[in-house]
Amino acid sequence: DITEGIPKSVPMQSCRACGRFLNPPKQWVACQPESKELLTICLKRIKGLNKVKLIDASFIWTEAHSKRLKVKLTVQKEVYSGVILQQVFVVELVIHNFQCTNCHMVAADNTWRAVVQCRQKVDHKRTFYLLEQLILKYKAHTQTVSVKEVPDGIDFYFLHKNHALKFQDFVLSSVPCRNKGASERVLSEDLNNNKANAKYTFSLEIVPLCKDDVLCLHPRQYASQGNIGPVVLCTGVTQSLKLLDPVTMQRGELRQDVFFKNQRGALMTLRMATEYTVIDAELTGKSSGRMQQAEVTVARTRDLGSNDERFTCMTHLGNILQAGDVVMGYDLTTAVWNDAETKEWPKLQLPDVVIIKKVYPEQRRRSRKWKLRALIKQEEEGQYV
Repeated sequence: DITEGIPKSVPMQSCRACGRFLNPPKQWVACQPESKELLTICLKRIKGLNKVKLIDASFIWTEAHSKRLKVKLTVQKEVYSGVILQQVFVVELVIHNFQCTNCHMVAADNTWRAVVQCRQKVDHKRTFYLLEQLILKYKAHTQTVSVKEVPDGIDFYFLHKNHALKFQDFVLSSVPCRNKGASERVLSEDLNNNKANAKYTFSLEIVPLCKDDVLCLHPRQYASQGNIGPVVLCTGVTQSLKLLDPVTMQRGELRQDVFFKNQRGALMTLRMATEYTVIDAELTGKSSGRMQQAEVTVARTRDLGSNDERFTCMTHLGNILQAGDVVMGYDLTTAVWNDAETKEWPKLQLPDVVIIKKVYPEQRRRSRKWKLRALIKQEEEGQYV
């Protein structure tokens, strides 16, 4: 028997929580059933294979709940001069449930080693909804231990500092934000071996602007954008802010580094919008891409029948507007904001109305047949908007 000395039953460790297998001495590896990686780990656990020549190895099918793996081995060995024996036998590996290091840290207190804090000081969560879908699309959350929702943003917890740094780079490349710095808190220190156990915190601040917001540019931002505005409309948020001047139909992009050098808040946000009815619309001939400028006459929908107050303004939605349409816009004649936002422009002339979007009838609004995915978040005590 050339297989004498090779055990026919071998123990094997697997993590019950994450399903990974122990690759001695300390590495835990995620393997698919009957994969090459799993077969490699199984062969390492079988002692005595160095005394024979391994010809072939393959799995024999077993029930998933049996906690058994059967490996069929074909070995050869030279017993006499020029005489080689070949033998086929089966080794059974018994799976024992263990807990890997990462799962042990998750189950215990003080599980995380690094946290990325994303903050945006606004009264809505629209930018975080966009960031959440980007995280799910590119699977940037696979290394997170937990996700906690706080009043001003979201905290992402990780087991390793490198995972947090990688996630931080992803957020910086997805939405306009800046790195406010990092902090380190030492939990324990071994001076003899020059080792320390610490927790790391990385803070990100997202630009406090969103789509359909109106802002007044700082003179330096005004010069960097080719003298558009200074009152502009934010038409989109990507890695930078997409800006549009409804009066001149000029477009611009405001990068986060330029914005934070001379930070400005929004003059008007979507919650301050008023519903208007279009009385008349006439194209001016100016265009920017698919957008066409039009001079429109509007009236507040709530004032129809009570007074004849009308407003004339320029809009970038001339290609889709006609008399009778309902639009959402900002009423700058009655708006109140902080004078610090416009103090550099003492002779600034503001339009009466800034139109941001068209409102379609109820029958045209189609309900979604699909549902947006969402991150599983823990809520922290606080006041939510």
